Amino acid sequence: MYDVVQVSDEVAYKACNDTAAIVRYSKGTNFAFELNHTGRFYFICSRGYCWNGMKVSVLVHPAPAPPPAASHHASSASSSRGRGDAGAWLAALAASLGAAALLSLPFRV
Repeated sequence: MYDVVQVSDEVAYKACNDTAAIVRYSKGTNFAFELNHTGRFYFICSRGYCWNGMKVSVLVHPAPAPPPAASHHASSASSSRGRGDAGAWLAALAASLGAAALLSLPFRV
């Protein structure tokens, strides 16, 4: 039987200590969490599986600032830099979606 527990800090996360629980989900098969502010979120399974690695830590970064308005005289260097920024943003988005998918895995209780 699994559950999902959000714990308050890294100490509780590393120790698999659910006494520092912020939120405890133990019913149902799907859990969704709104990561609505920057910072680190810690989730564990409190039923002994945490010790076997059933835990996840998610770091939420601030949203990137919008790019400056494009000028009609943009150089090729600035154009290629823009693609690099987009690539980094897409990589961060992919990592976030992967973490979100991991958190929404169905758990049987």
